[in-house]
Amino acid sequence: MPLRNRKSYYILILFLLGSAYTYAQQFVKVGGRASDIAINPKTGKVFVVAGKNIFTDYDSNAKRWKTFSTRPNNAKSVSVTKDGVVYITSTAGEVFIEVKGKWIKVPGVKTDEVIAAKDGRIYAIDTNKKLRLLNNAKWNLLSGQNRISNGLNQVIGIGPKELYARAGDNSYSKFSGGKWNTLNGKPNKIALDHKTGIIYAVGRNKGIYKWVFSSNEWVLLEGTRKDFKDVAVHKGIVWAITVNNTIYYCDTSKKAKDYTGTYEVCFLQLGAPKKGNKYYGGMGVYLNATIKSGKVPISPLNGKKNRAWDISKEGPQVANKSGFSWIDSFESGSRRKTTASSLEIEGIRKFKLVGEAAKGYPEFDFQFNVKRYDGNLPGMRGVGQWERQKIKMDDLILGKVYYRYLISCDAVISFRVDKL
Repeated sequence: MPLRNRKSYYILILFLLGSAYTYAQQFVKVGGRASDIAINPKTGKVFVVAGKNIFTDYDSNAKRWKTFSTRPNNAKSVSVTKDGVVYITSTAGEVFIEVKGKWIKVPGVKTDEVIAAKDGRIYAIDTNKKLRLLNNAKWNLLSGQNRISNGLNQVIGIGPKELYARAGDNSYSKFSGGKWNTLNGKPNKIALDHKTGIIYAVGRNKGIYKWVFSSNEWVLLEGTRKDFKDVAVHKGIVWAITVNNTIYYCDTSKKAKDYTGTYEVCFLQLGAPKKGNKYYGGMGVYLNATIKSGKVPISPLNGKKNRAWDISKEGPQVANKSGFSWIDSFESGSRRKTTASSLEIEGIRKFKLVGEAAKGYPEFDFQFNVKRYDGNLPGMRGVGQWERQKIKMDDLILGKVYYRYLISCDAVISFRVDKL
């Protein structure tokens, strides 16, 4: 290859690699919380379990879900067949089918999940980790499919002679030719995209993976979060639930968000339950981003340290100002409370995101080592211990005042992040 053409070739390759990263899949947060998720293979409609009831028809403008059918008030999991029939399991492990606005019990098995196979068959794994097939209103115990030493945790069905599963020890396995064969990996959850036939998984690191049949390996989705516990997929669009029940979907048609800019983190106040309480210790903030080579730290501007508040126990600060009203920003269902007093923190740190790091799913890591001074304790020790709060940039609301309750020292910290 001539030198000029060779140079152009390498430039093209670098451009394509850069573009592949720029167009990395983007996980977008939606409204609501859920404990289980499923997708109608025919229509792509998403169903979730929330508060032991079933919801669907997500409205992206209102950020709300609509109740599906009547409320069972005991739903644990949801499954949808290729014909759009909805099954649930209850918190007691019983199976129900939705028929014209009513939930009809399908007796004969106790299970955590109904398995709606691609070919229309309905399966369930019983409490003995044995696979059963629903046929003529009976849950029949299968023979060859249960010839696996440690039982089954989860199964997805392609056809009667082709199944994929998490075995009893979570080993990823395939049933074909009348026997089970162990493949690579031990995923936490697996899911089938009925339209494309591709299998996805939540890995042990809680990231989303895609199974590559040609090489028999799991490939991590670029840009995936690593806090997922469940996944469902339709036509390559990934829906997933995090360990704290927030819901995301992966829109493959969008670019990764670009967070280029300068950000200012302000620690505002410390709220105390009693006027005159004294506090010392430290608190700070770190910013990390994920680029091709791995996770990289972003240092505060102007040579500042990450620690923004640093008070010695010899000179503790006194909470003698007016209290404030607050709701814990990180505790679901928290009620509004009021502190008896407060002290000003006035700790500020600035960070600049540019280039690859700005598209690298940045995350703030707030760390607190605040202690309540108590001169009556031996050695003048303080009450409190190290605590932290991570916030992904995708989840952050700029300009919002966040409140983090520090249970170890019974204090509340308020802080805010702004883009300059």
